[in-house]
Amino acid sequence: MEFAAYLAMAGEVFGEHRGAMLSPEDCELLHRWYQAGVPLRAVLQGIDAARDEWRAQRRWPRFMNRLSFCERHVLRATERIVRARTGA
Repeated sequence: MEFAAYLAMAGEVFGEHRGAMLSPEDCELLHRWYQAGVPLRAVLQGIDAARDEWRAQRRWPRFMNRLSFCERHVLRATERIVRARTGA
């Protein structure tokens, strides 16, 4: 998958939760994940998990304003996917 498609998909899902486009910092973070081989599925799962946590904590504003809030969730999802692939 090319980075443009990776960026577009992640941006679309994050934008649904944020209500705005990705910032330059968000795009840089996505590029680092892409270069590191983080599966898009992990990024999307991480965004959803972060959104659920955000809502459960009833934070203000009512949306996540930075993709970096999702980072630990994305890394956890990546670990789960890698373990599932390797059977570890």
